[in-house]
Amino acid sequence: MPRLGLGASGSGTLTEAEVDRRVLVWVGRFRFVTAALVAERFGVSVQMTGKRLARLEDAGLLTRERATHAEQYAVFLTPAGARILGLPRRRVPRVHVHREHELAIVWLASRIERSTALQVLSERECRHLQARGEERCSVDVERTTGRGDRRRWPDLVLKQDGARIAVEIEFAPKGSARLGAIVDAYLQSVAFSEVRFLVSHPATATRLARTVHAETVATQTRELFPIRGPRVVVSPWTGASDGERAAVQLAIDRAAEDEQ
Repeated sequence: MPRLGLGASGSGTLTEAEVDRRVLVWVGRFRFVTAALVAERFGVSVQMTGKRLARLEDAGLLTRERATHAEQYAVFLTPAGARILGLPRRRVPRVHVHREHELAIVWLASRIERSTALQVLSERECRHLQARGEERCSVDVERTTGRGDRRRWPDLVLKQDGARIAVEIEFAPKGSARLGAIVDAYLQSVAFSEVRFLVSHPATATRLARTVHAETVATQTRELFPIRGPRVVVSPWTGASDGERAAVQLAIDRAAEDEQ
């Protein structure tokens, strides 16, 4: 097992052990990642990243899984990897469930961290903070069916100068009742200054934009002194093509016009 360092060396140059730890910590922030996403986050080649991940896998700190040869390996912590970082033991992720959504979260977190000064919190980090009583990172959603967790965790939370932005990536379609309950939960929360829904499909964008408008109006009119909730924004998914983003933005704009 490699000796994982705790910080930068005195010379200002990171040792191999310290780089290993940084990579391991970053992987541990998410359910799973890929070698390509790790390479992008740290600005190194996929080949070099693959060798480092293989070394950590040989040490028993990481493992990987894929369904087909055409699919990139999903890489995640082993129980030993979680233990060496002081993290609780975690269940093996279901890497084939909502794979696109999970990897989109990792990609967006990497992009934000490399290009802005925003602090980025993953869902796992949010759960740990809230479990320790340090800050509220979730909202309570009123159930629309008899099943499901009523606690809603954003995909990412962005922090800067005291402001907190919840980010929700919406790929899978949801019913109007479920969307309404989620939006209403955010509007009733004082934990965030803004909630940003990133949407990949025009139909979902239309439904969500209309839901945000309806729930905002309802929140403002049903209470004598309504809670001043966050600003809720619907935007195209950042990772979509120019044409896809344009189609989603058109759907959002048309929904806004319909509500005027």
